[in-house]
Amino acid sequence: MTACYAQLDKQAPGWRSEAHQRHSKMGTLVPRYILECMQAERFKLRPLCSQMDERCYTQEPRFWERL
Repeated sequence: MTACYAQLDKQAPGWRSEAHQRHSKMGTLVPRYILECMQAERFKLRPLCSQMDERCYTQEPRFWERL
């Protein structure tokens, strides 16, 4: 999970500010990047939650952990 946020901090410092999200193209790309990165790391977004809030993600078990 921290790898997703570390990459964003490196590529787009200031992505957490609301002014940056409203006035730049990165503001539209950041939520999508976070969602895709979290899904790649096996985290699932809870229903009715914000994509930007890391507390809204729960880790999915691997296939062999379910058995």
